[in-house]
Amino acid sequence: VSWWKEIPVPGNWEMYGYGTPIYTNVTFPFLNFPSVILPKKGYTNETEINPVGSYRRNFTIPQEWTGKEIFLHFDGVYSGLSVWINGQKVGYSQGANNDAEFNITRYIKPGENMLAAEVYRWTDGSYIEDQDMFRLSGIHRDVYLVATPKIHVRDYFLQSEFTGDDILSALFKVDASVQNYENKTAENHTVEFTLLDPSGKTVTSLTQPVNNLKAAGEEKYHLQAKVDKPLLWSAEKPNLYTVLVSVKDTQGKETEALTSKYFFYIQWKFNACPSIIQHFFDFGIKFKFSTHNPKAGLFLIVIIIIVHHPIDIKFIGKHAK
Repeated sequence: VSWWKEIPVPGNWEMYGYGTPIYTNVTFPFLNFPSVILPKKGYTNETEINPVGSYRRNFTIPQEWTGKEIFLHFDGVYSGLSVWINGQKVGYSQGANNDAEFNITRYIKPGENMLAAEVYRWTDGSYIEDQDMFRLSGIHRDVYLVATPKIHVRDYFLQSEFTGDDILSALFKVDASVQNYENKTAENHTVEFTLLDPSGKTVTSLTQPVNNLKAAGEEKYHLQAKVDKPLLWSAEKPNLYTVLVSVKDTQGKETEALTSKYFFYIQWKFNACPSIIQHFFDFGIKFKFSTHNPKAGLFLIVIIIIVHHPIDIKFIGKHAK
């Protein structure tokens, strides 16, 4: 690969001189013959039937990650993605704006490692990603590594429930999935969820013992607590709570810490409101789908309509207020 060119990631390869950007609304940019991709006469894909981009780079795992589970995370790739670590096939994903995560623990080695990715411009999923937008290709969102402990909160879902029109109290609910990556049963661990109000004061704390979690197993837990007089979120008063997630081992030592923003909200009826549709481009010499400059081209935002595909979660994190 010594003769390969370098390209920024995240980025779209058409904006760096490789292939042709395509703009279309509801018309497919290829022959409409689900679920295969075929050339259509007079269209760009008559000659560029289904371009493929090959990426490669080396990386080193930090010494302090020894004994942890290592995940490779792609925030978004147009449109299909195959991944190799050190020459071994890890997996495949498609869904241009969906996250793709691969557990690469058993593929890595001490010292330098090699990541290779093959990206396909079109897949059968492209038939359901047809929307009014530029069609670009490549790794268009961030790529990163994540290390987790062997007892890991793989997922959690936060929600609140009001009773009727009573907004004086709410149930704060947590659904959590805890994974055991050890080769033995996990005992005497705990998972804690702490809700802080906008001023940083503790509102409630939920603790879940984790016992008899089988090797390579996963357990789901459901917790809830009553919250009195929750501060509601609105465009005028965007009250944001903070949720702290903590995993502790048998000695009470914290092994994992996570955090999320959360708000209590009741949907009221409204007649009309200015809005924009969420397709972000960074207009410059080169451009890509971007959250790095999410204000580009946006002047008045009251509601962001998340249409067609999942938004980059980092945009929500940066602009929740």
